[in-house]
Amino acid sequence: QILRQAGLRVPDQVKIHNKQQAIDFLEKHGSVVVKPARGEQGAGISVDINEPVALLQAIDEARAVNDTVLLEEYISGDDLRIIVIDEEVVAAATRKPAEITGNSKDTVKTLIEKQSRRRKAATDGESHIPLDRETERCIKDAGFSLDSVLPENKTITVRKKNFTRHYEMRPLTQPGPLIYQSPGLILLCLRWTIRTMSLSKPMRDRVLQTMSPNPLLNVL
Repeated sequence: QILRQAGLRVPDQVKIHNKQQAIDFLEKHGSVVVKPARGEQGAGISVDINEPVALLQAIDEARAVNDTVLLEEYISGDDLRIIVIDEEVVAAATRKPAEITGNSKDTVKTLIEKQSRRRKAATDGESHIPLDRETERCIKDAGFSLDSVLPENKTITVRKKNFTRHYEMRPLTQPGPLIYQSPGLILLCLRWTIRTMSLSKPMRDRVLQTMSPNPLLNVL
């Protein structure tokens, strides 16, 4: 409410009390994010849910992490992270969901495993693509399965969950050495969904997803 009063657009969100309420919210927005009210490292979060069966399943998975489950309007676009220290922007990066590209030989599962190994090697084991139900759902939404052989140069998104380890980071600025635990410093991480990076576009094309105090700098 405070952010809306400040003129910023934020996703519509509701706390779920029953199945019909959840289905009504899905029908209103067409696609939603399901997440536990409390959790860490992306546990229990499902992104871009667009049909009732998947919705109810995602709610059960979120409830296994926390009894309180939230539904949020899903908004597509580029994921932009901005680090602010004492009202000064010190770093920024975009995050790209995990994708694989076919070669007409390897299965989707094999391509994911190869991509995951490359990510682990490049990030000292921090980044990977888990072969879990959320990944299988994204693959199914793209019209394939883990055993499918992707055509040459066919690219699909295999992970939409918004968590750093599952994303490819593309820094827009180069953060310098930061002393961010000093008393009195105000440190925020702003996560935006940007439908277009053009600054000439209206503010409705920029949606503030989260504003986190004292973030870890490895979000960049």
